[in-house]
Amino acid sequence: MFGTTIHAAVSAAFGAVLGAFLSFILGYLLPFLGPHDGLLFRSFQGVSDHALLAMIVSSLLFLVARAVTEASY
Repeated sequence: MFGTTIHAAVSAAFGAVLGAFLSFILGYLLPFLGPHDGLLFRSFQGVSDHALLAMIVSSLLFLVARAVTEASY
């Protein structure tokens, strides 16, 4: 379980950096995606707003799933 915890911590840190980078890049690309009330613009704006949260939550879910898997043996 110790290795899994380290892997989840590294994944969370990398996910946080990747989510911040994605939000930064999408901030510049959003004006080129069409009208502000269009589906494409709103979808990418949602990804841009919640990318960091999604990356960290996915790392935590990986950690919980791995803990449940290892506890059942």
